[in-house]
Amino acid sequence: MCGRTDGAFASDPQAFHVQPQPVSRSNLCFGTAAQAKWTDYTFAGWHTNIGEDAQGVVRNPGFKNPTYPADDYSLPNGSPGVGFVVFDPNQAGRSNPVIKPPAVPPTFPTKTFNPATDY
Repeated sequence: MCGRTDGAFASDPQAFHVQPQPVSRSNLCFGTAAQAKWTDYTFAGWHTNIGEDAQGVVRNPGFKNPTYPADDYSLPNGSPGVGFVVFDPNQAGRSNPVIKPPAVPPTFPTKTFNPATDY
């Protein structure tokens, strides 16, 4: 979740990206020449040009204090507008039991993966 609070998210010309080429070693990371190959969009451009999230809107829900460690998603001013469904913040989060992965046999080769160098 982005912590942006300047109110300009919807009009930011680089808020949304499309990477037209498949991921490879040369276009995997931020801050590389690969970003020059991305196509950037505003929120409206994301709707119009890509067809994504066509019914989406950008609104500040007015959460009381959503930052860690408070994580207070209560709405002291009520709902921020049409389409936002007020929810019980106590119901947010994981509702299913912890997933336990299967045991890996000791003969299975494993190593630490470093995304900066291992592709």
